[in-house]
Amino acid sequence: MMVSLVVLSSMAVGMAERELPRRIDFTVKDHATQEIRFVGDELITVEGPLVKKVTSYRKAGAGSEDPKATAQEETVVYRGDTLETVSYRLNNFLTGEMAEVGAAPDSPTDSKASETYALRYVPSKGAKELKGNLKKSSQLLSGKVLHHVIVRNWQDLRIDKPAAFDLLVPFKLDSFRFQVAKVSESAAQLILRLQPDSWLIRKFVQPMDFFYVHEQGANQRLVRYEGPTTIDAYGNPDWKVTIEFSQQ
Repeated sequence: MMVSLVVLSSMAVGMAERELPRRIDFTVKDHATQEIRFVGDELITVEGPLVKKVTSYRKAGAGSEDPKATAQEETVVYRGDTLETVSYRLNNFLTGEMAEVGAAPDSPTDSKASETYALRYVPSKGAKELKGNLKKSSQLLSGKVLHHVIVRNWQDLRIDKPAAFDLLVPFKLDSFRFQVAKVSESAAQLILRLQPDSWLIRKFVQPMDFFYVHEQGANQRLVRYEGPTTIDAYGNPDWKVTIEFSQQ
């Protein structure tokens, strides 16, 4: 799994910013050939202060009723106001990769449960499960809420002021400081790039570029992403994709 946990759910905006879409459809293309490798959707529900997103990737050309068509599924629950991650789980049914984030310890009566995440990661089928704990903080966010960060810092980003936060990276059982900053802007489009704060780590992480179109009001809309992705189905950890989005 790549560092990018940001690819999907980036279109959905915080409840304070605009009404959440109920569904986002997308296609995942090989960036070099533009061949469609996966199609999918993200279903979004809101229950009180919590937002739940279920993102499913399916093999291109497979029927939606085929039980073997789903290649990967991600489920995240977070607070719409603070963006705090409540839980996260990824299952890649092709490779056996699994990542999970939740409260630690398991007992909800323990006060420390609200202060610490428990992380679990299995790289592939038959691989040893890795475990770790990570202290929560207001700056520690899942990549699934990147669009909230972008919208809440939209005007600053447009005048070349980056927005920084600590990105939760389950497959490393850790977090890393990232920033999103403007690459270029035209009358119709704003291109933003997510990358590590550290110049050293940047050498090992592909840039993640997000293409937004300008709309009236607060409706900043993501239409395309270019960079690495969470779904690694071809044995290439440096696989670069183009993802195109539409929302309902």
